[in-house]
Amino acid sequence: MPSVADQVLEVYGAPSLEQGYGVSVLLRRGGVNSTAFQATWSDQQYEIVGQDNLVTAVQSRDYVFKKADAVISGSTVEPRPGDRVIEGTQTFEIVALGQRKAVESLPGDYRWLVHTKRV
Repeated sequence: MPSVADQVLEVYGAPSLEQGYGVSVLLRRGGVNSTAFQATWSDQQYEIVGQDNLVTAVQSRDYVFKKADAVISGSTVEPRPGDRVIEGTQTFEIVALGQRKAVESLPGDYRWLVHTKRV
C-alpha cells in the first residue's frame, strides 16, 4: 500500500512534472502501439560490472510513466525487455542494464521506470 507521501506526490507533484517536462510517447510491443501518453525522461550513465569484473559505462534514456497509461490493445500491460518507446521520430528499446532490471516499479506502485537504448 502506498504511503501518504507517495499518494500526495502522485496527486499533486507528478502531474505538474509531466505538464512541465513530459513528452508524448507510445509503447510498442510486437508492432502494436499504445495510444500516446505523457512520460518524463532523463539520460543516465550506469556502471555495469561484467563477469570478468571489468566496469563498463552504459548510457540509458530512462522513462517514467503511469502504469495505467501502458495500454496496448485495450489491456494494461507491464513493459518488458524488447518493447519499444517511441518519442517523435526516435525509437528506444527497453533493455536490462547488467544486474539492473529493464523495468522497475517506483515507490507507491503508480509508475514504471524503464531503461532504454536508442535503436
